[in-house]
Amino acid sequence: MSRLRYQSFLILAPLFFLLLNFGLVFGSTLWAENPVARFTWTAENANSNLTGVGLSRAVYGVVYERNVLGQLVHSNFALNTNSCASCHLTHLAPGSGLLFQRSIYNTCSTCHFDATINGYNVLEGFTSGDATAGGGRFFDGDFRAQTDGRRGISFHVTTGVYEHWQAPGSGFSSPPPADSPWRQPFSCASCHGPHGTFSGRHLHFNVNGQASRFGPVALERVEVSGDVYFVPAAPYNNRTPWLFYDQDSPLFATHAVRIFNNENPARDVTAAFRVNNRLGRVWLEDPALAGPGPHRISFSQATVVDIEVQYAGTPQERTVYRGGVVNFCTACHTGYLQRSTVGGSVYTYTRHANFEHPVGSDINPAMVSGSVYDPPAGFRFEQQGTERRLVCLSCHFAHGTDAERMTRSNLMDPAYPAGSTIPARTSLLRFGSDTAGNREVCLACHNTMPAATLSVLSTSPLDLSTVASPAELLIRFDRRVDMSTVIPGVTLRVFDTVYGTVYGTVYATDSYRTLVFTPQQPLPAGSYGVEVTTGVKSWFQRALPQLFSFFFEVGS
Repeated sequence: MSRLRYQSFLILAPLFFLLLNFGLVFGSTLWAENPVARFTWTAENANSNLTGVGLSRAVYGVVYERNVLGQLVHSNFALNTNSCASCHLTHLAPGSGLLFQRSIYNTCSTCHFDATINGYNVLEGFTSGDATAGGGRFFDGDFRAQTDGRRGISFHVTTGVYEHWQAPGSGFSSPPPADSPWRQPFSCASCHGPHGTFSGRHLHFNVNGQASRFGPVALERVEVSGDVYFVPAAPYNNRTPWLFYDQDSPLFATHAVRIFNNENPARDVTAAFRVNNRLGRVWLEDPALAGPGPHRISFSQATVVDIEVQYAGTPQERTVYRGGVVNFCTACHTGYLQRSTVGGSVYTYTRHANFEHPVGSDINPAMVSGSVYDPPAGFRFEQQGTERRLVCLSCHFAHGTDAERMTRSNLMDPAYPAGSTIPARTSLLRFGSDTAGNREVCLACHNTMPAATLSVLSTSPLDLSTVASPAELLIRFDRRVDMSTVIPGVTLRVFDTVYGTVYGTVYATDSYRTLVFTPQQPLPAGSYGVEVTTGVKSWFQRALPQLFSFFFEVGS
């Protein structure tokens, strides 16, 4: 590149980027007809997680450089990157924290409405490989043309119009003190940390300020190859990574690393130590300032949700949860948890309005005992070795849902069959619920809900008067049928009213929602009956409430 062309590039490139951001900022005012109003800026903390901050003071050391080992950040985000300008404007920023939109939600949704831009479309619920996004999808009227006709919508409202304390199950009926983490506006950054986290999907390392706090714990001396450092005494020596908060942070007093000496009263001597938050160890650098020992440390462990994203960027992309899901969700929905002792074992239960259910427990023993069924493939568990733990995301989407999303999530049954009434609240469920209060997701494991039935939508021949000898007989259901429960001659029986059973084969079509009976020989003229017994079940254990039958004539 010539010197002149290079100089022209240096001048024009920033100008182009400035114009691009200018258009994004002021073009956003054209968006309208949003059922959830976009958030006009108030005191919202854009840099909510403080990762990406490195302090040179000896009291902390440089503990949170951007893109450090073990942190997951936005692609290509590093110390020398220009990608900061994708979200921040130095001179024209309309949002706090120099955000180029008026709020966190506006900023995030500017890119995350198109999977080809960033790999994850949160509004439509697709990844870059056109896979169904594990978190489901939000509803945003800005994109009404793409979402027209959606039914059964429920979603987390992340625009900032609500605060954390208003979450169902928070335990608050009125606002807590203004300096409480519960008073944060609920936004994308409430659950995700864009600058750096320790979990897949950028899940926040201190969601709602509820990270586990330990201490004061005694510090123990460790020497390795001449290197002398200190770690918390067992069993607290493996509670890493530690959280870092600057002294100006409102969470400094409750979550920062604090080291105290053995004076009476104990004195904060953190400044005498060099702290490595990622490794969970400290080095004594100023013995005179540290004063008498033994020293004790208080620290908070970062919240880590162990997630594995498999087949990323392909239509088969899926999220596998390994650990930490329940703790993450209940940082806000705390009232949904309780402890209960059954047979000497302590279980964790979800406490919903009308029922309780174990959560965080391995489902396999219950399957062996026969108290639950093996759920269909694709059902979400927290998987650790051979264990399959039921967690919040087994039943609910994290972002949101609708009738179509529920169907796509299980790839089996329509969440709400044609003609059914969709309830007013679908509660972010992965599968449908009906007006009688039945939950489709419950039937993935249970068959104990008598009102949950399988229905026959249509039959063939449709004309039950005299017909030509049919090559096939069709029975179409409102749910996908489990073929392992269909037995020719028993579950599905075709018979001649004079000679008895007609023999043939059965197979399923139309996504396993239509059973096709093929007689061994063409049916001669006469009267015939078809019966489907209560033995047939859907893949979610819905069963026919009573024997279904119809009759037809074959003409000569």
